[in-house]
Amino acid sequence: MRELERITARGSELDTLAAQLVKQLQEVQAEREELVIAGS
Repeated sequence: MRELERITARGSELDTLAAQLVKQLQEVQAEREELVIAGS
């Protein structure tokens, strides 16, 4: 049972990390778009 708890906890950590990466990617894409517009 302890192994299942560890796996579940790690899955939750990975979900959190994935959400953070999605947010960062969106911010990078938005800034890149701003640079393209500014350079036009």
